[in-house]
Amino acid sequence: MAGYRVRLNFDTSFTGEDLLRARLQARDFGDFDSFGDNTSWQWSSSAGDDTVKLDDLLYTFPLGDTAQIIIGANSIGDSDFVATTVSPFDSGGQGSLTNGLGTPPQYNFIPGGTGIGAIFGLGDNFSIDIGYAAGNAGDPSPGNGLFNGDYGLIAQLSFLSDFLDAAFTYSNSYSRDGFGDDGGFNLGTYDGVSDGDDTRPEVANIYAGQLNFKFGGVEVGGGVMYMPVRVLGRGDYDVWSYHGTLAFPDLGGDGNMLGFVFGVPPRIAGIGSGGGLFGQLGGVPGNTRQDASFLAEAFYRFRVNDNISITPGVIFLNDPGNDNGRQDTFVGAIRTTFTF
Repeated sequence: MAGYRVRLNFDTSFTGEDLLRARLQARDFGDFDSFGDNTSWQWSSSAGDDTVKLDDLLYTFPLGDTAQIIIGANSIGDSDFVATTVSPFDSGGQGSLTNGLGTPPQYNFIPGGTGIGAIFGLGDNFSIDIGYAAGNAGDPSPGNGLFNGDYGLIAQLSFLSDFLDAAFTYSNSYSRDGFGDDGGFNLGTYDGVSDGDDTRPEVANIYAGQLNFKFGGVEVGGGVMYMPVRVLGRGDYDVWSYHGTLAFPDLGGDGNMLGFVFGVPPRIAGIGSGGGLFGQLGGVPGNTRQDASFLAEAFYRFRVNDNISITPGVIFLNDPGNDNGRQDTFVGAIRTTFTF
C-alpha cells in the first residue's frame, strides 16, 4: 500500500508580526481495516481522492504585548488554538506515523472548521488558550451554522519550559450524529430499543492533562483523557484514554528522533454516573462497555538533509476496534517527507 499527501502553503504578512496562510492540499492515502478505527495514519483521510482542495485558511496576529489572535475560515482545529499539545510526536510529517496517541486524542473529538481563538501569555512560561470552532458554519439549514450545528469550545492552561511542558485542557463539544467515529476512533454506538436510532446528538465534556519531561537527550511524557458523553434524550456514557511517550531527540544526528508511544486509545468504559442509557452498545444485549485495545508504536526519524527525512516504524495493536474477538495487528511503514 502506498500513497501521498502534498501541501502547498501561501504565507503572507502585512506587518511582519502577523500571518495569513492559505494552504492547498491533495492526498490519496487510506487506512488499514486492521486498525479497527482505533487509529489512523497522521496523513490519511477518508476523503483522499487526488483532488486539490483548500485545506487551511487562517489569519493570526498579535494583540498588545501578550495576546495572539487566531481566526480560521476553513479547517481550523482546536489544537490550532493552543500554545502546545505537549506531545513531541504531534506532527503529520515529522512526528509519529499514527494519529491514535502520538497526537493527544483530546484534540480529535472536537468538531472544527470555522472559528476564532486567542492565546494569552502569562509571564514567561504560562498561557491561557481559548477557542471556538463550528463544523458547518457556512450552512444556513436548520441544525447547522455558526452556533446551531456541530461545535467545539476549548480552554487550556499551557506551561512551557526547558525542563517540563504541560497542558491542562477542558473542552465542550457537540456532534449532531454522535461521537461514534469522530477523531478516527471506534467508540461504537448505543442502539435505542424503541426506534433503532444510533445517531442521536451527543454532547461531551473533555478533561485532559498532558506532560513531557525533558532530560537532555531523553524526553518522557504522557497524558490521560476523560470524556463523559451525554446522548441527548437517552443517557450518559464515559470514555477514557491514557498513554505514555518516550523520545530520544537528535539520536544519531541533528534532527533525528527515536520515538515510542504506547497506551489505550479512547474506549467506552461504561455507563456514566448521570444515568443509564436506553439501549445497548453495538446492538449486543447487556453490553455497556468496550474492551480495551492497546496501541504501541516505535519509529525512527532519520534526517537526510535540511529538506528530506525518512521515518520507518512499526505499529502493534492489540484487540483492534476495542474488541478482544479480533486478531492482533502488526503494521510496518516508511514515511518520506520532503520539505521546501
